[in-house]
Amino acid sequence: MTTFKNRKKRDMKTNPNWSGLTHKGVIKSSEGDFEFYLIANVDEDGILREIFIREKGDGHIHDPLCMVLSCLFQMDSDAIEPILGKLAHIRHEPSGWTEDPRIGRAKSLVDYLARWLAAEFLPKESAKRLGVRFEDEDDDN
Repeated sequence: MTTFKNRKKRDMKTNPNWSGLTHKGVIKSSEGDFEFYLIANVDEDGILREIFIREKGDGHIHDPLCMVLSCLFQMDSDAIEPILGKLAHIRHEPSGWTEDPRIGRAKSLVDYLARWLAAEFLPKESAKRLGVRFEDEDDDN
């Protein structure tokens, strides 16, 4: 059994200077456009450490999911790819076409989040396995 004591620990500074990336997303569902913002913070090495989701309008924050993911990313950066693999293609409303050509049709906000993070932070081949499309792809593959 793996315990937290046995896990490899990241060398985290007590006051990290992280930079952030904010992305406006839209899912065009049958009930109208669902707009939201994804905020991803990275450490000084460019490693993903925190995420936040804010819905446009009411400003609702998906705290439980974001807190758990952020804690996991801070504990072990190698966990990012398998976690995103579990979240990609989860289905729930809102779902629909997006304005991001890398994602195309999002099956849910969680699916959008996972594939957007994959497009931004994973190697290209890993992101493709999660359904991310890139402009330089050949349609013949």
